[in-house]
Amino acid sequence: MHRKLNSNRSLRIRDLKVEVTNGGVTIDGIVRSARLRSKATKIVSNKSVKRVVNRFVVGN
Repeated sequence: MHRKLNSNRSLRIRDLKVEVTNGGVTIDGIVRSARLRSKATKIVSNKSVKRVVNRFVVGN
């Protein structure tokens, strides 16, 4: 998941943290807009992920 998010250059995530437990993914860091925050959730979502907790903060 970490690689998947970092490979998407449009996100430009700062301080990225990814935790995977029991089919859930928690993502944390700083993104530049609410649109990119939503895009990050879509990127990590797949059939094997039961839930995504998006703790990204929108900032510069």
